[in-house]
Amino acid sequence: TYEHFNHMARTCEKRLLALGASELCPRGEGDDDANLEEDFRRWKAGSLWPALERRLGLQPPEPGAAADAPY
Repeated sequence: TYEHFNHMARTCEKRLLALGASELCPRGEGDDDANLEEDFRRWKAGSLWPALERRLGLQPPEPGAAADAPY
């Protein structure tokens, strides 16, 4: 049901943090009432890639790079 839609992600995050993991970036959650693919793309662009850039010293892609490129 909708109230449990992101339950697995929340449960895994809680357990990993309890075991001493550190958060790379905020956990993303999808909304099954909207477009899950867009939810993922927004999280990836706004949270995941910037966090990886900082952590790994990556450079952002050049403007106009292919949208589906791995980075």
